[in-house]
Amino acid sequence: LIKAQREVAAYERKRDAMKGKVNAAETTRVGSASIFGAETIGQKLYNAARFAQAGAREAAFKTELAMVERQILGFKEEFGTEMYPVFQ
Repeated sequence: LIKAQREVAAYERKRDAMKGKVNAAETTRVGSASIFGAETIGQKLYNAARFAQAGAREAAFKTELAMVERQILGFKEEFGTEMYPVFQ
């Protein structure tokens, strides 16, 4: 019980940190320079690349967050299956 609780708590802290990274990446992506504010085609291409890079970073963080949430669920399911016979 204590082991499962510690593992879940550790992954929940990691999940909270990942949520912060996702929010920061989303803010960065939204705040990145728009192609409409650029004057030259080079600036527009540069801004479009920055926007795409920020979107890719945000997607990577969201994927990692989903994996951490799945690990938390797995620990909880494993704990439940181990404790079910005890309560029978």
